[in-house]
Amino acid sequence: MLEKYAQSRVGRVLGILVLMAAVLGGGAWGLEGSHARGAVASGLAQDAGARGVSLLAEQLEAHAAGGGFVLVEGPEGEIVCREATPEEAAWMRRRDPTVPLHVISPLRTNQQQTGLRIILRATPQLKQFPQAEAAFLRAAQTWERLIRNPITIVLDVDFGPTRFGQPYPPGVIGSTGPQLIGNQNGYPDVRTQLLRGASPQETAVYNALPQGQVPTDLGPTAAVVAPSAVLRALGLIPPVADPDGERSQFGDPPSIGFNSNVPFDFNPDDGIDPDKIDFDATVVHEIGHALGFTSQVGVRELNPSAPVAVSVWDLFRFRPGVTLAAFSTRQRILSSGGEHVFFAGPPELPLSTGRPDGSGGDGQQASHWKDDALTGQYIGIMDPTATRGRRETITENDLRALDFMGYQVEAQAQPPPGGDVVDLTSGVPQTGSIPAPSPGQGVLGSPQYRIQVPAGATQLRVQLQASGNQDVDLYVRFGQKIEIQGGRAVADYVSESPTGTETITVTPSSSPPLREGAYFIAVANFGPGAATFTVTATVSGGQPPAQPDIDVQPTAVDFGNVTVGSTADRTLTVRNVGSASLTVTGMNLDNPRFTVVSPSTPFTVSAGGQQAVIVRFAPAVVGPQSGTLRIQSNDPDEATVTVSLTGQGVAAQPPPSGRTLSVPDASGEPGRTVTIAVNLSEGSGISALSFTLSFNPAILSIAGPSAVSRGSLVPDTFSISANTATVGRVQVVISPPLTSPLPTFRSGSGSVVTLTFQVASGAAPGTTSPLALSGISASDANANAVPITPQNGTFTVGVVRTLAVADVQGAAGATVSIPITLSEGAGISALQFTIGFDPTILMPTANPVALGSLVPSTFTVSANTARAGQITVVISPPLTSPLPTFNSGSGTVVTLSFQVAGSATPGATSSLTLSNISASDRNANPVAVTAQNGRFTVLTVRRGDINQDGVINVQDLILLIRHLTGESPLTGAALQAADVNGDGQVNVQDVVRLIQHLTGERPLAIGSPLETEAARDHPTRWVAIGERFWSEGAIVVPIVISDAAGGAGAEVVIEYDATKVRPAGDPEDWVKAGWLPPGFRWYAREVEPGRLRLVLVPPVHAPLPTLPGGMRALAHLRFVPVPGVQWQEPETVSVRVRRFVLADREGRLIPVRGEP
Repeated sequence: MLEKYAQSRVGRVLGILVLMAAVLGGGAWGLEGSHARGAVASGLAQDAGARGVSLLAEQLEAHAAGGGFVLVEGPEGEIVCREATPEEAAWMRRRDPTVPLHVISPLRTNQQQTGLRIILRATPQLKQFPQAEAAFLRAAQTWERLIRNPITIVLDVDFGPTRFGQPYPPGVIGSTGPQLIGNQNGYPDVRTQLLRGASPQETAVYNALPQGQVPTDLGPTAAVVAPSAVLRALGLIPPVADPDGERSQFGDPPSIGFNSNVPFDFNPDDGIDPDKIDFDATVVHEIGHALGFTSQVGVRELNPSAPVAVSVWDLFRFRPGVTLAAFSTRQRILSSGGEHVFFAGPPELPLSTGRPDGSGGDGQQASHWKDDALTGQYIGIMDPTATRGRRETITENDLRALDFMGYQVEAQAQPPPGGDVVDLTSGVPQTGSIPAPSPGQGVLGSPQYRIQVPAGATQLRVQLQASGNQDVDLYVRFGQKIEIQGGRAVADYVSESPTGTETITVTPSSSPPLREGAYFIAVANFGPGAATFTVTATVSGGQPPAQPDIDVQPTAVDFGNVTVGSTADRTLTVRNVGSASLTVTGMNLDNPRFTVVSPSTPFTVSAGGQQAVIVRFAPAVVGPQSGTLRIQSNDPDEATVTVSLTGQGVAAQPPPSGRTLSVPDASGEPGRTVTIAVNLSEGSGISALSFTLSFNPAILSIAGPSAVSRGSLVPDTFSISANTATVGRVQVVISPPLTSPLPTFRSGSGSVVTLTFQVASGAAPGTTSPLALSGISASDANANAVPITPQNGTFTVGVVRTLAVADVQGAAGATVSIPITLSEGAGISALQFTIGFDPTILMPTANPVALGSLVPSTFTVSANTARAGQITVVISPPLTSPLPTFNSGSGTVVTLSFQVAGSATPGATSSLTLSNISASDRNANPVAVTAQNGRFTVLTVRRGDINQDGVINVQDLILLIRHLTGESPLTGAALQAADVNGDGQVNVQDVVRLIQHLTGERPLAIGSPLETEAARDHPTRWVAIGERFWSEGAIVVPIVISDAAGGAGAEVVIEYDATKVRPAGDPEDWVKAGWLPPGFRWYAREVEPGRLRLVLVPPVHAPLPTLPGGMRALAHLRFVPVPGVQWQEPETVSVRVRRFVLADREGRLIPVRGEP
């Protein structure tokens, strides 16, 4: 029953989603050891707000009992996430320190970070599984698209039989190591930061959070334990993760690993195989835990000595029945068992209630939504279990939870699961009807309606007009459908006058305000009688509304010959080439012999996505059949798409004989010749054989009898005749010599004839031709018939394949990598080619060849370099049956490594010429491949001198960092110069090598940049030594700059009296940062007694940060007297700035002079 009520219920309700989970462990605070924090005060002014956050960040530390989480198979075959046992947690911590990690996340070139950035660091093992690597990147990008906070987190990822070098324990599917941090008094700061970034709707909830301490069912607490990511989003720790710099305080960065011995489905676009696990959803779920889906429920039940603490999500965990009025005082639930709900304003969403190990409560760990296996309601991606063959995705419920944890989230443009929704076009009326309600009651109509509001819209106006005198009411809600709770409709906006006309207008000043996303509309009927109505939604302002656009391929499907009583399946693809979600509402057929196998309707295809549709033909009688498939969708321009279906029912074949005449499946490129063998399973005893082979003459043609040659089973004394007079058909007759007794074919299996066809030059790749055998007649030496069963094949027109080598540049003396790419790898099992080059310019390295991404790791590759100026490469498959093939798509088959001759003249070139290309499929059929040659050019480059100004200094370091972050990619000579260590790659190793040069630790083979830097004219800024003072037994010497604004890095040479003082302690103690933004770091080295060289390096992320303006101390140098020298007043210590170089974020020099 639906009740009327006078006041509209206002509440911003986004929906949310879940899959599999990790759990927070309890226990003591702190690390296994100590770490010193703080720096010598500079006496210069600091921003109070920044200082407060900095102090709080220093108080946060790793949660010692953070443990880890594993995915295992449950008793019913489901996938379950639970906390790791102590043995499993110890196994996860035993990461092999020798396993290198490489960033696989794509570099960004935008100048300003506008949302979440997830940097994935992968093991070499993961690189051997390109599908898993791509799926990790896809899952990370899923969260990046939905979260707008400009923060960066780092995840270490692995896939294979080991986890970061350690074998998986029995039964473990995957594992996650979280980075949990917190302290005993963190809650007040969390509350403050939640309010600081709140929207008007969130402010009402956050203001109701308790002050000082959180009331829980275990007693009040101010202690907070949460993943580092959510604290970055709240602004409590630096927004950009620094795994190495933060390790001593926060512990290891988050890590995720999965066992390759478990069957995963890596591509959800075509559905999830019934025997496999949805890898994308599993990774999305695990990243969700790293973002904040954690709980402290049940921790004290497993460890009574653990402190009472809450996660950020636990701030919204209650028993059912909570209201905003009681939000401040109601206890948060930290005990297992009973019912738990997430509440930040209606509606309540049920949560799992088990302990960290999954015991107690409902049997599922509490860092998850309620298990849909228990309730039948799928809430979100953070569901604690998953089943094989099932696809799970993020819902608006997941996003709403993250939103209230402090993230800025984007609403998803998709309807919640279940129910009918009709999409509206702005300004276009939509008619509907609602049945009559019972006396004194109301009926909420179905379907509901949805309108998309684009970014920048200024108004949404919804108008309702009944056609009679019925009392109809209008409801509008953002992000999800209108629901009935307690007899009332839950909506953001309500118009319910006792008439048949209602209007709702939503603007940016409304409460809640108008926002980008989907708005759902419902109509209720309070009688009398049934109601017919018209609803119109009009959006004003903003970009044109996004619309779906359906594309179905193919639009004609021929099933060919199908035996009566059996079935055949064909697949067509529904693509959405529009800019809004496409909803397919129905798929109807007019012939019962054709059916749609999957998927069921309705289903949704996201913008740019696609969905496979499987159609089945099941003939009941012999003869042709035809039908029409009609696909209905919300495409405003093409609401119905038709697909014609044809097929031929044929009589069942007699039971197969002991012999088979077969034609294998084959392929070939347009314009090529292909050879196809006709094979016999056993030749012994056969003296004569004739048959007809039919094919599509629009695709294949045969030149004449000469195109038919003898097979391996037919002796040379037999005659072979071929009739090719009929287009699309070749008749073959094999006859014995007229001797007595008649001879027979050779024993065993093999070919009887080989046919050479020409593929039509205009044939479209992917089109097929049947290779159908008929009219088979065979006899033995006594003219007795020998039964033979035909086995037909299919010829597929292949794509034109190109093996290419690109134009490459490199400096004399450098190591260069030259990739060899293939335009399409599908179907290729072996490849061989030769590349020629000028041996006076290029020389192969000791191990010159490595497999590329297009070739599975089980293949072998060899390189023959015996002949000068040539390398012959052979790529071979493992000897398994059937032979494996290359990966589909275009990519690199091998990468060749060369050493450029040190004497090579700048500007000299070498041709890179491909020849002797040979490729074959798994049946040893040749595959045609064309060549595309390239050229190598010798560049003029000095390693390290990236801006080519003749010196190597901090300006070059800035340009290198900007390249690595993707902020300003280098090309040409600058890119070659960025390969500082000369290994043929540009990566963080080159940053380290350049820093070693700038500090004097390992100079490059050129003059010192600081000694040769030209003087600058009339600088307006100055640098000087500040007032010295004693601190902790050392003389502290500040380096003060008058204005550091815009600086991104610096080099300093300091001279001091080595007969009286020396740097204090270890090198890392010589210089302490003064007032510097987070992430900046000083490197120091004593070039010789009396001279220090310092380099200031910014954090490596885009956009590159800069120093703030104003006078401030950039660093504090620490000295102690040399042995035998009496203590002196600090002012008498001789220290001076010998040279100072400051560079801006573009790598340009900022003039700075000495003391004023």
